[in-house]
Amino acid sequence: MINFSAAGSQKNKNSDTKTVTENSIPSETSAKTELIWKKFLELLSDSLKAGEINTWFSVIVPKSFKDNVLTISVPSEDYYSLIESRYNKIISSITESLLGPEGKLNL
Repeated sequence: MINFSAAGSQKNKNSDTKTVTENSIPSETSAKTELIWKKFLELLSDSLKAGEINTWFSVIVPKSFKDNVLTISVPSEDYYSLIESRYNKIISSITESLLGPEGKLNL
């Protein structure tokens, strides 16, 4: 799992999150998870242009929200690396403001 938090990001090779490549949110995803992800994207739009959000974040799928951790899926590790290198500070800031200082965004 990869954690975006106020302190930065870290990788854990023991991820059990499956990659989803479709834009739709799976039906088993809770309404709360969907709401948090929607709010995350709204906050992201305060810092990024719509084109950047559509290019980099439209293929990300929220999976679950539990214990102040929002778990999402990305198409690949390479895709994650590009997002991390470009947007880590913004994502960390949004994660802290949305989920609090102990909140995390797991990939």
